[in-house]
Amino acid sequence: MARHTVAVVRQHEVRAAVAVELVDVAGAGDALAQQAAGAEQVFHRQPRRLQQAFGRTGVDAFAGKWVTARSALPATSCGALNYTVTPVSATTANVTLDATCANIHVTGAGTAKVTGSTLEWTAQGLVSQGGVNCPFTFTDGKATEDAGGIKIVYTGTICGIAVSGDEVLKKP
Repeated sequence: MARHTVAVVRQHEVRAAVAVELVDVAGAGDALAQQAAGAEQVFHRQPRRLQQAFGRTGVDAFAGKWVTARSALPATSCGALNYTVTPVSATTANVTLDATCANIHVTGAGTAKVTGSTLEWTAQGLVSQGGVNCPFTFTDGKATEDAGGIKIVYTGTICGIAVSGDEVLKKP
Protein backbone atom coordinates (compact mmCIF):
# COMPACT_ATOMS: atom_id res chain seq x y z
CA MET A 1 0.00 0.00 0.00
CA ALA A 2 2.93 2.37 0.55
CA ARG A 3 3.74 2.35 -3.18
CA HIS A 4 0.12 3.19 -3.97
CA THR A 5 0.21 6.20 -1.61
CA VAL A 6 3.50 7.47 -3.06
CA ALA A 7 2.22 7.02 -6.60
CA VAL A 8 -1.01 8.89 -5.85
CA VAL A 9 0.92 11.74 -4.15
CA ARG A 10 3.26 11.99 -7.13
CA GLN A 11 0.30 11.90 -9.47
CA HIS A 12 -1.28 14.86 -7.65
CA GLU A 13 2.05 16.75 -7.79
CA VAL A 14 2.25 16.16 -11.55
CA ARG A 15 -1.41 17.13 -11.98
CA ALA A 16 -0.73 20.38 -10.09
CA ALA A 17 2.32 21.07 -12.28
CA VAL A 18 0.22 20.51 -15.41
CA ALA A 19 -2.39 22.93 -14.07
CA VAL A 20 0.31 25.55 -13.43
CA GLU A 21 1.62 25.03 -16.95
CA LEU A 22 -1.92 25.47 -18.29
CA VAL A 23 -2.11 28.84 -16.58
CA ASP A 24 1.36 29.85 -17.84
CA VAL A 25 0.58 28.96 -21.44
CA ALA A 26 -2.98 30.22 -21.54
CA GLY A 27 -1.97 33.03 -23.86
CA ALA A 28 0.36 30.87 -25.98
CA GLY A 29 -2.30 29.34 -28.13
CA ASP A 30 -5.04 26.75 -28.14
CA ALA A 31 -2.86 23.90 -29.49
CA LEU A 32 -0.43 24.02 -26.57
CA ALA A 33 -3.28 24.31 -24.05
CA GLN A 34 -5.01 21.28 -25.61
CA GLN A 35 -1.82 19.23 -25.35
CA ALA A 36 -1.48 20.12 -21.68
CA ALA A 37 -5.14 19.30 -21.05
CA GLY A 38 -4.65 15.92 -22.78
CA ALA A 39 -1.72 15.20 -20.46
CA GLU A 40 -3.91 16.04 -17.46
CA GLN A 41 -6.56 13.60 -18.69
CA VAL A 42 -3.96 10.84 -18.86
CA PHE A 43 -3.00 11.51 -15.24
CA HIS A 44 -6.67 11.63 -14.24
CA ARG A 45 -7.08 7.99 -15.35
CA GLN A 46 -4.12 6.80 -13.24
CA PRO A 47 -5.89 6.19 -9.88
CA ARG A 48 -7.99 3.33 -11.31
CA ARG A 49 -4.93 1.73 -12.90
CA LEU A 50 -3.03 2.12 -9.64
CA GLN A 51 -5.90 0.58 -7.69
CA GLN A 52 -5.97 -2.38 -10.08
CA ALA A 53 -2.19 -2.75 -9.90
CA PHE A 54 -1.96 -2.33 -6.14
CA GLY A 55 -5.21 -4.01 -5.06
CA ARG A 56 -4.63 -7.64 -4.11
CA THR A 57 -1.11 -8.24 -5.29
CA GLY A 58 1.68 -10.65 -4.68
CA VAL A 59 1.00 -13.67 -2.56
CA ASP A 60 -2.04 -11.99 -0.95
CA ALA A 61 -4.01 -12.56 -4.15
CA PHE A 62 -3.68 -16.32 -3.55
CA ALA A 63 -3.82 -16.47 0.27
CA GLY A 64 -6.34 -18.68 2.01
CA LYS A 65 -8.07 -22.00 1.60
CA TRP A 66 -9.33 -23.05 -1.84
CA VAL A 67 -11.46 -26.07 -2.73
CA THR A 68 -12.62 -27.73 -5.90
CA ALA A 69 -16.24 -27.91 -6.86
CA ARG A 70 -15.57 -31.13 -8.78
CA SER A 71 -15.82 -34.32 -6.77
CA ALA A 72 -14.84 -36.69 -9.60
CA LEU A 73 -11.77 -38.79 -8.95
CA PRO A 74 -10.03 -39.10 -12.32
CA ALA A 75 -7.43 -41.83 -12.88
CA THR A 76 -4.59 -39.56 -14.07
CA SER A 77 -5.38 -36.26 -12.35
CA CYS A 78 -6.76 -34.99 -9.04
CA GLY A 79 -10.20 -34.38 -7.58
CA ALA A 80 -11.61 -33.42 -4.18
CA LEU A 81 -8.82 -30.86 -3.94
CA ASN A 82 -8.15 -28.68 -0.91
CA TYR A 83 -5.33 -26.18 -1.47
CA THR A 84 -4.15 -23.70 1.15
CA VAL A 85 -1.72 -20.82 0.64
CA THR A 86 -0.19 -19.27 3.76
CA PRO A 87 1.90 -16.13 3.06
CA VAL A 88 5.42 -16.02 4.47
CA SER A 89 6.39 -12.72 2.81
CA ALA A 90 4.99 -10.48 0.09
CA THR A 91 6.19 -12.90 -2.60
CA THR A 92 6.58 -16.30 -0.90
CA ALA A 93 4.22 -18.73 0.80
CA ASN A 94 3.80 -22.19 2.21
CA VAL A 95 1.23 -24.42 0.55
CA THR A 96 -0.66 -27.48 1.73
CA LEU A 97 -2.46 -29.87 -0.54
CA ASP A 98 -5.05 -32.50 0.27
CA ALA A 99 -6.57 -34.36 -2.68
CA THR A 100 -7.34 -37.67 -4.27
CA CYS A 101 -5.08 -38.20 -7.26
CA ALA A 102 -4.93 -41.37 -9.37
CA ASN A 103 -7.44 -42.79 -6.85
CA ILE A 104 -4.91 -42.31 -4.01
CA HIS A 105 -5.46 -39.88 -1.14
CA VAL A 106 -2.52 -37.48 -0.76
CA THR A 107 -1.70 -34.88 1.84
CA GLY A 108 1.45 -32.84 1.63
CA ALA A 109 3.13 -29.48 1.88
CA GLY A 110 5.44 -27.30 -0.12
CA THR A 111 6.51 -23.79 -0.96
CA ALA A 112 5.48 -21.15 -3.47
CA LYS A 113 6.69 -17.87 -4.90
CA VAL A 114 5.02 -15.18 -6.96
CA THR A 115 6.44 -14.49 -10.40
CA GLY A 116 4.50 -11.75 -12.17
CA SER A 117 0.83 -12.67 -11.72
CA THR A 118 1.51 -16.39 -11.23
CA LEU A 119 2.08 -18.33 -8.04
CA GLU A 120 4.65 -21.04 -8.79
CA TRP A 121 4.50 -23.92 -6.31
CA THR A 122 5.75 -27.38 -5.44
CA ALA A 123 4.43 -29.91 -2.93
CA GLN A 124 5.52 -33.30 -1.69
CA GLY A 125 4.60 -35.88 0.87
CA LEU A 126 4.36 -39.54 1.74
CA VAL A 127 1.30 -41.60 0.87
CA SER A 128 0.17 -44.14 3.46
CA GLN A 129 -2.84 -45.98 2.17
CA GLY A 130 -3.79 -49.63 2.48
CA GLY A 131 -0.35 -50.69 3.68
CA VAL A 132 1.38 -48.83 0.85
CA ASN A 133 3.97 -46.19 1.70
CA CYS A 134 5.32 -44.23 -1.22
CA PRO A 135 6.29 -40.64 -2.04
CA PHE A 136 4.45 -38.11 -4.14
CA THR A 137 5.72 -34.89 -5.64
CA PHE A 138 4.16 -32.05 -7.57
CA THR A 139 6.67 -29.97 -9.49
CA ASP A 140 6.15 -26.95 -11.67
CA GLY A 141 2.72 -26.20 -10.20
CA LYS A 142 1.20 -22.86 -11.15
CA ALA A 143 -1.76 -20.88 -9.83
CA THR A 144 -3.33 -17.89 -11.54
CA GLU A 145 -6.34 -15.78 -10.67
CA ASP A 146 -9.50 -16.93 -12.41
CA ALA A 147 -13.02 -15.48 -12.38
CA GLY A 148 -14.05 -15.76 -8.74
CA GLY A 149 -11.22 -18.08 -7.77
CA ILE A 150 -7.86 -19.45 -8.79
CA LYS A 151 -6.84 -21.95 -11.44
CA ILE A 152 -4.09 -24.37 -10.52
CA VAL A 153 -2.11 -26.37 -13.03
CA TYR A 154 0.00 -29.27 -11.77
CA THR A 155 2.23 -32.13 -12.83
CA GLY A 156 3.77 -34.77 -10.65
CA THR A 157 4.01 -38.38 -9.64
CA ILE A 158 2.19 -40.37 -6.98
CA CYS A 159 3.71 -43.74 -6.15
CA GLY A 160 5.35 -43.65 -9.58
CA ILE A 161 2.09 -42.84 -11.39
CA ALA A 162 2.24 -39.68 -13.51
CA VAL A 163 -0.56 -37.20 -12.83
CA SER A 164 -1.29 -33.82 -14.35
CA GLY A 165 -4.20 -31.50 -14.81
CA ASP A 166 -5.75 -28.19 -13.98
CA GLU A 167 -8.56 -27.23 -11.69
CA VAL A 168 -10.46 -24.05 -10.87
CA LEU A 169 -10.73 -23.65 -7.09
CA LYS A 170 -13.01 -21.38 -5.10
CA LYS A 171 -13.08 -20.16 -1.50
CA PRO A 172 -15.25 -22.48 0.63
